[in-house]
Amino acid sequence: MRHFRFIAGVCLCLSLSPARDAMGQGGSAEANLQQAVTQLERGNQTEALRLFDAILAANPDDPQALFYSGRLLTYRGDYALAEPRIERLVKALPAAFQGWELLVQITQNLGKLARRDAAIGQIHAARRSAIDPEVRRRLFYVRDRITVNGRVFMVQDMFEAAGSSFVRVVVIPEADAAKPIHVIALGSDDATNQQWRENAVLPPGQVVYHLSTHDLGADGFHTVTPYEFYIGEPDYDRVRLKVMEILNGKASPLMGEPNPYWVSIAR
Repeated sequence: MRHFRFIAGVCLCLSLSPARDAMGQGGSAEANLQQAVTQLERGNQTEALRLFDAILAANPDDPQALFYSGRLLTYRGDYALAEPRIERLVKALPAAFQGWELLVQITQNLGKLARRDAAIGQIHAARRSAIDPEVRRRLFYVRDRITVNGRVFMVQDMFEAAGSSFVRVVVIPEADAAKPIHVIALGSDDATNQQWRENAVLPPGQVVYHLSTHDLGADGFHTVTPYEFYIGEPDYDRVRLKVMEILNGKASPLMGEPNPYWVSIAR
């Protein structure tokens, strides 16, 4: 499978924030918000959260304070604290793509799967109806954040999967999101589909998906190591279980040996 260049191309960690001109900020409120954002950008999370909370004490539905503080808490893994903030945000701004994206990650990690699925539906609706062309052009949304031994992995869910060669889900280490060289991907490719059809394993009209690790070596060679095959698109929760096994060192590849990178995560 020759998907690594495409995978690397879509694995971009975008800086997302609601449009400021739509938030109704002004005067001292705008200055307070800027001070909080500045502290956040400097890495002073505790002070930034204190300032966002002060803004919300005066205006509990301030969209930008809800977004920034909810995102901060989500990225810290404080999902229970982030949830009511982002719920208030999407209630105030039902077309906020970024808000729904965070809510999917939050509810996934809280095990609220029905709410997660509803939020995913809202993400697709927000993308279709977006005025912002950048949102309409988005190839994926971040549907999950997985933390294993202090390492955070983002799960990107592609909006469209056409033909018989495509990438459907990509799991990337957040620290290397801009230029990942180790990823886990769920996808399909022509060669595998053709082989399964010739062996009479693949029913007519179906495609075979495979969950594999993709590793780019220092020599420039791209190694694909398969862990599981699926006939038809598998449910995300089933795929997530296998991804967790890989990240925790409990899964063995179907062929070959695991890349040392994946083995090191479980230690």
